[in-house]
Amino acid sequence: MDWRSANEGERLVIKAANGLTLLDFTYDGGWYSSADGGGCTLVIYDPLATGGSYVAEANWRLSAAAGGSPGASEPNFRQRS
Repeated sequence: MDWRSANEGERLVIKAANGLTLLDFTYDGGWYSSADGGGCTLVIYDPLATGGSYVAEANWRLSAAAGGSPGASEPNFRQRS
C-alpha cells in the first residue's frame, strides 16, 4: 500500500477496525512546502485534539526529523494559544 499523498490537498479518513470513523478531514497541500517531497512530514500539535482541529494549518508543524518518525514517538507539542 502506498501511503504517500498527492501533496495537493486531500481528504483523509481514518477508521477503526470496526468501521467507526476516527478522523475525517481535508488538509491543504500548500501548508508547509518543506513537507513536500523527501523532507519533513506534517505532525499535529495535539494528537488528542478533536477532528475539527485537523483542518487548520496553525494546528500542524513540521516533524523533528526528515522523513518523520514512523514507528517511534514524535515530540508532542501542544498548540500555542
